[in-house]
Amino acid sequence: QYTAVKIAPRYHNAPVIHVLDASKSVVVCGNLPSKDKKDDYLEEIAEEYNDIRDDYYANLKQIRTIPINDARKKRWISENENFNITKPTFLGDDILIFDPQDSTKQISTLFGLRQQTERDSNVYMYLSDFISSTTIDYIGLFALAVFNVEQEAQRLVQKETDDYSSIILKLLGDHLTEAYLLSVKYQGIRPAAGYPTKPDHTEKLTIWKLLNAKESIGIELTKSVAMQPSSAVSELYVAHPESTYFVVGKINEDQVRDYANRKGMSIKEIEKWLSSILAYDVDSQQ
Repeated sequence: QYTAVKIAPRYHNAPVIHVLDASKSVVVCGNLPSKDKKDDYLEEIAEEYNDIRDDYYANLKQIRTIPINDARKKRWISENENFNITKPTFLGDDILIFDPQDSTKQISTLFGLRQQTERDSNVYMYLSDFISSTTIDYIGLFALAVFNVEQEAQRLVQKETDDYSSIILKLLGDHLTEAYLLSVKYQGIRPAAGYPTKPDHTEKLTIWKLLNAKESIGIELTKSVAMQPSSAVSELYVAHPESTYFVVGKINEDQVRDYANRKGMSIKEIEKWLSSILAYDVDSQQ
């Protein structure tokens, strides 16, 4: 579906074909070079992708959202009125970060997205709901990684042609980072940028600046905001005792425009990063 909806429409001069696994590539490789089979095969693929796109956008139109300003009025509110922990401050759907040495000096902002699809609970959540809007609160940021795993894995492949040990070594690196996280005792939740509770990967750029992660411990971000080394993890700590994980889900144009304005980015750029959660067809808006 992703190939048909997101990738194929971007390529007009060459075919885009999704192959589920290597065993299925024989059919593709057999049809494309053949003068007798190629045109019919590509037409068949194009028709299949058109049907997939039509179904996708038809289902998209069935998604019902509410205006973002209405969603904000129906934010999650703690039922525990006696809970009064010292808390970072939020503004709208954004979490304002202040200098730990000077609580009057704002040094950054974590921008956020709120649930917008119609919900039976009539509650539309975002992370800032678990942050105080009136007093200074606290939020945790961290990044950690196991280093040199990729280099050793590459050496095993190139010098010893040991693919199996290379794969096992990479898995070990991933499991070591997760094992460390499981050893840390904490209250609340650990949402990560790019995941359902906080789906915008570009928020990692802000987290990296706050942590000085590249200079301090050597974890870098690629152009696509992936972490290097690959066995790296970065998350937030939100300590409210009633905090819970949730899925932002699909969002509509009004929230995208609002979010782009708050982040100082173009709507087109935001739509690129959030393409998987948009409740509308970007191409039809252009």
